[in-house]
Amino acid sequence: MGDARTGAVFLTGGTSFLGRRLLLELVRTGRPAFVLAQPDELPRAHAAVARVTRRYPCPRGSVLLFAGDALEPGLDLPGETAERVLGEATVFVHALSFGPGPRRTAERAAMDNVRALESVLAFAHRSRALESFLLVSSTAVSGDYPGTFYEDWFDVGQHFIDALDRSVFELEARARDARRTLPLVCVRPGLVVGDAETGEVDRGHGLGPLVRLLRTARGWPAWLPWPAPEGGKCVVPLSPADYVVKATLALASMRTFRGHAYALVDPKSPTLRELLDDLSDRIGLAHPRLFANSAVQRQILSVPGVLPALARAGDALGVPLRSLRLLLGRNRHDDARAREALEPLGISCPAYATYAKRIIEAHLRPAA
Repeated sequence: MGDARTGAVFLTGGTSFLGRRLLLELVRTGRPAFVLAQPDELPRAHAAVARVTRRYPCPRGSVLLFAGDALEPGLDLPGETAERVLGEATVFVHALSFGPGPRRTAERAAMDNVRALESVLAFAHRSRALESFLLVSSTAVSGDYPGTFYEDWFDVGQHFIDALDRSVFELEARARDARRTLPLVCVRPGLVVGDAETGEVDRGHGLGPLVRLLRTARGWPAWLPWPAPEGGKCVVPLSPADYVVKATLALASMRTFRGHAYALVDPKSPTLRELLDDLSDRIGLAHPRLFANSAVQRQILSVPGVLPALARAGDALGVPLRSLRLLLGRNRHDDARAREALEPLGISCPAYATYAKRIIEAHLRPAA
């Protein structure tokens, strides 16, 4: 068997913002990486690998990009390539996530997410070197559960906004079944807001859509209230990308903590009211007026089809409201187990106030 701390890492989803950060950290720390690229993301995958290796030069062959397909049996990898991964990769990190777009509805993306995990799990079962399989899930698994959602909780009768959120629950269900035969770890980041250390952001996700929405609201009547679950008292689970990356790779190396789920969130995340007020101050806007009658809002938003329709409208307007769905939660996530595992290693989630300025300024800068 290999070593989960130094052996090769097999990574899916390497072109996403979080996936690129994972690859960057692997190269920075000298870990060999095998990156699976979906057919439609090969050019972006080549560009991502090139950027990372320019930033941190590494020996030839340390980062290998494999064209494949997580939706196909055996990941559609050629036999020799598959055998190399199965014999050398000690850690699998499944960070691939399909979203809605021109070629995929939310329903299709949800089905593809589940299908991809099933395919990667089946492939991992053939591994001869596997020490750890890490699934990047999401705090969206808690759905509409009201109150504190604990790391060892899974099915507590929660409901979901749409098929895409429901698929997070289905992914964890598959992962829980696989724990009997695979050394599995599940991490649950919340709203991934960017890199707290460098200020690098993904403009289309994290706080980006909310910043754009606030700037668009400059022309709205001051008396117009914003819809706000629980009157803005709900907690927004913030997750700096650099913390998620370091925590994910650290947990992959720790045998004692396998078989569990970990909430990778700021335990002191702000409420929606606090977040909106802070963003407004930084952008130079008046604090938005929030619709205070949360009971009425819940009744409206619970009508079947309302939330998916709002999400589709946001897609059409170029404001990806789907990426803000974590703002609609009625729960907070306890992260006690994550802190127990990570704090002895010096890994902790930075507080929002320590990085907010860098992140917001990055979103406000004109696109290059």
